[in-house]
Amino acid sequence: FGSKPATPYKWKYHVGDTLPSSTLFTPNRLVASPVTFGSLPSGVLEDKPWQTLLFRPGPKGHPGLGLPTAGQPPYTTLPDHLLLDLFHMPVVEPYPISEPFSTAGRINMNYQIVPFTYINRDTGIRALLKSEKVISILTSRANNYKINYSSTSLPTVLMDVNVDETLTGFASRFAKNDLFRAASEICDIDIVPSDYTGTTPHTRDSMDAYWSTRLLTGDNCRERVYATLYPRLTTQSNTFTIHFRAQALKKSKGSPAHIWNESLDRISGEYRGFETVERYIDPNNSSIPDYADTSVTTPISRFYKFRVLQSKQFAP
Repeated sequence: FGSKPATPYKWKYHVGDTLPSSTLFTPNRLVASPVTFGSLPSGVLEDKPWQTLLFRPGPKGHPGLGLPTAGQPPYTTLPDHLLLDLFHMPVVEPYPISEPFSTAGRINMNYQIVPFTYINRDTGIRALLKSEKVISILTSRANNYKINYSSTSLPTVLMDVNVDETLTGFASRFAKNDLFRAASEICDIDIVPSDYTGTTPHTRDSMDAYWSTRLLTGDNCRERVYATLYPRLTTQSNTFTIHFRAQALKKSKGSPAHIWNESLDRISGEYRGFETVERYIDPNNSSIPDYADTSVTTPISRFYKFRVLQSKQFAP
């Protein structure tokens, strides 16, 4: 859609095109995430050939959203998107980052700091949304949205994300003293396109009204933005950079041990610096139970270990 780049990442082959080098082919390019499973029929054996899993919010009342209310656990009927939690897609671009059970390189959806809610820490989420596009095809474009790519009258169908409006979905959740428990819950958040002109903040009704005028947008196209967001999100970070200052204190003779006196006591040593610490799980640990066994109740968090990835002293 639009001018064709010299070496595109997402592109359809045309006669005469130069094939990209092997370094441009990665698992993420072939299958961005398990959200792709939303394009597969899930009701064939029940003679429902057009039924698929739902990995996006809306429309209101869809059974794939879960019950009693979409996006508000606990559920009596689980939403489809929780199936995504059974799969792990490693971060391999721009270089291999993720190890088994690792969330290194991912953005934490729970960016609000409690109780310091006046600190806005949404830079990471904003950067992630800024790089995304939303496919949105107006129903009125039925006669001309599939025309030759070289045409100057090509309609715009790849929309930027309205980041501010999208983040109202996060803010609404935090305002209820709730948090995201699984990265798949991004599928409960509306990724609002830049051409959205409905009510602010958006509602389920206003977003359903928006998409009702864009019926040419296939279900897999609606879910595409979630497919590329999901593998780069987490709800439980495991890599932390800790800045610290440690001091060795020497008390003056005869002064109370529990009282610091600036005029008599002194600092005999100081160390300032930072360390990057990773919380990880060794997949070769033989004591980890088989979690396919429904009788296992030991949480995976019991097997976390810690290691220092980087350490540096500040001088002075």
